[in-house]
Amino acid sequence: MFAAGADLETIRTLSPARAYSYAAAGQRALAALLRLPAWVMAEIDGACYGGGLDLALACHIRIATERATFCHPGPRLGIVTGWGGTVRAREVLGTAGARRLFARGAVWSAAEAAKRGLVDEIVPAARWDLRRAELARILADQPQPSVSRWR
Repeated sequence: MFAAGADLETIRTLSPARAYSYAAAGQRALAALLRLPAWVMAEIDGACYGGGLDLALACHIRIATERATFCHPGPRLGIVTGWGGTVRAREVLGTAGARRLFARGAVWSAAEAAKRGLVDEIVPAARWDLRRAELARILADQPQPSVSRWR
């Protein structure tokens, strides 16, 4: 699993004030990730759901194995992401793509995620360790990424 996001039982118990504070803390953490003076690569092998999807969207590069799946189950649960994923998804996928991913709560395969632009590359599981190391070396030699308006 890459990341499944927040513990939903904990989320259900938050007061409105604590929920706001929790969301703000997540937004600050992901914004700090994007301000790092280096490329950040999400290496996704397995489920990338909810807040985990928000985390992946906050990375500059997203690679995945063919086993990876992507979903934001919020619509089925009556909740909306609070960590900036909807805004970042719109920049990565366009408005229509973000709507497909977030409003429907659909599960995307790695192939669908790559087709839509969510994933930069699908890496066969047998080559996972080698390709991750290759990409890390390539990115280390690249200039620092620019920071967009929402980061």
